[in-house]
Amino acid sequence: MSPRRSPKTNLPRSSTTGPNDWSGYKARSELSVHWSLDSQVGSVISHSLVGSSDDYKQWYCDELPKTFHPRQWNPDELAELANISGAKYVVFTTQHHNGFCMWDTETTGFDITTTPFISRIL
Repeated sequence: MSPRRSPKTNLPRSSTTGPNDWSGYKARSELSVHWSLDSQVGSVISHSLVGSSDDYKQWYCDELPKTFHPRQWNPDELAELANISGAKYVVFTTQHHNGFCMWDTETTGFDITTTPFISRIL
């Protein structure tokens, strides 16, 4: 017999929980990895491109990639932490909404290969 489901979330609920008791829900755990070349300046600032000056866009698109080198990026350590935390899967943003791609692609020159890192992130 399958467990009852919450009418709001459709998540399984044990037969002993009430309508406001979350203890019976089965956790769905993920690790979301969301960063881009603008992370090096301490924030995600790509929304600042909207309405920005040509000089700012030039800095963002031409200068930021020149200094993007995630020296501390360690996917093996991230996988270990995900496992320890109980994450069932990882969601990695491979192309940020600013258009920057974390892999070599023929669709744009705005990608990891234009940075000192050069290598694949994944």
